Amino acid sequence: MSDTTKLESLRMCSGQGDLTDNALCVMQMVDYLTTGRTTDRPVCASSVITTFLVAWNDALPSDAERDRLLRPLIADVIGTRTGDEDEAVRS
Repeated sequence: MSDTTKLESLRMCSGQGDLTDNALCVMQMVDYLTTGRTTDRPVCASSVITTFLVAWNDALPSDAERDRLLRPLIADVIGTRTGDEDEAVRS
């Protein structure tokens, strides 16, 4: 499991965030935690899960709701890119 304390100083935001504003979307946080980069399509995450979480992230009404609902899922998303068969089942 990853050390999510790296994310404590960051707030969650809708859309593409920016480290200079200390704000990232859920998938950028996954990438930042695993690689130090901030793409919203991290290579460690299932593309189906990524698509779902990006849509959910952007649909939530506030950063507080993103923090409450999505932040706990960040570590669970890491390592979900497990192959085409799993992606077919997920979709």
